Amino acid sequence: MTDYSETISGDISNNRLATTGLALTLGSNLVTSSQSSADDDFLTVTIPAGHRLSQIVLTSYSPADLAFLAVQAGATFTEDPAAPNVGNILGAVHYGPALVGTNILDNMGVFPGVIGFSGPLAGSTYTFWFNQTSAGVSTVTVDFIIESIATAGNDSIDGGAGADTLAALDGDDTVRGADGDDSLSGDAGRDQVFGDNGADTVNGGTGDDTLDGGASNDTASGGGGHDVATGGGGNDLLLGGAGRDTMSGANGFDRLDGGEESDSLSGGANNDTLNGENGVDTLRGGLDNDILNGGAQRDSIFGDAGDDTVDGGTGDDVVDGGTQKDRIFTGSGFDSAVGGGGNDTLQGGNDDDTLLGGAAFDVLEGGDGDDSLEGGDFNDFIFGNAGNDVIVFNPG
Repeated sequence: MTDYSETISGDISNNRLATTGLALTLGSNLVTSSQSSADDDFLTVTIPAGHRLSQIVLTSYSPADLAFLAVQAGATFTEDPAAPNVGNILGAVHYGPALVGTNILDNMGVFPGVIGFSGPLAGSTYTFWFNQTSAGVSTVTVDFIIESIATAGNDSIDGGAGADTLAALDGDDTVRGADGDDSLSGDAGRDQVFGDNGADTVNGGTGDDTLDGGASNDTASGGGGHDVATGGGGNDLLLGGAGRDTMSGANGFDRLDGGEESDSLSGGANNDTLNGENGVDTLRGGLDNDILNGGAQRDSIFGDAGDDTVDGGTGDDVVDGGTQKDRIFTGSGFDSAVGGGGNDTLQGGNDDDTLLGGAAFDVLEGGDGDDSLEGGDFNDFIFGNAGNDVIVFNPG
């Protein structure tokens, strides 16, 4: 991840007509002001085109006094601090230590009597007036957080620090949440959406998208199109939606839901739950103890490592439990299941199934239908149940 930071610390101009200037950059821009009731500070900031000021976060305040922050559009502050006309001020806020860690920009637009505004400030030039409303001297640090905004073309949008809501438009876009718990949307086009740090909500929109939740517990939804989604670190929820999707849980205790078409799902490390849902799906549990549900149609299911629980669902499924001790339920359809390594339990269901125990001590139950059951090595328990079954006993 790339960190963006611009810092002003120290004595800011007390001349409202000749202010201290700061060109804000994408991400975090820290400003520290030491102020008193007799010392006004004036800072002019420039927000570049294609960007907006999404937050002003009060990061520190000392000591326990009360301060005032106001803003006007333009490169100077036209109102005399000794007798300001609030009706000529764009926004203002009283703040103190109780608001440390919060976004005070949201409060500025609704201050009584001001011109007012709603939401982020668009790209332009603004002048801020810092003032201490009570006796004594206070030192405050605020973080001006700049984020990119979308166009109808191919955009690169970076949220920077903080909890961002970023929505791309048409075009093949790249959206990065960076730090914070973000909500990110790709919309139309072949988009790349990266949650990065924080517990993020990532939506690819229409088109064939690439989604990566990044660190923490994320929710990624492919939407329309043939998408590639990776959970990254944390316990993630991956939703395929429409289209043929490829999803990987990576690290964490993940849940993957394939959606409407033929999907490929891989659990990765830790105990994952994979649901193929509709379509001809391929499910791989990966490491640890997984739950794999094939859903509708003809699925290929591989438990891989760990003690897995497999339900083939409807359709003619192919199941391989993999290594270790697995429980396999083939469900309806003409299914083929192999227990693999470990002491496995295989249960066939209602149709004509083929069950192979493999290595170790296995239990095979044919269920209804004319089944073919083969125990493999070691001492196995084989139950044909209803139907005309073929049972093969190997040494063991």
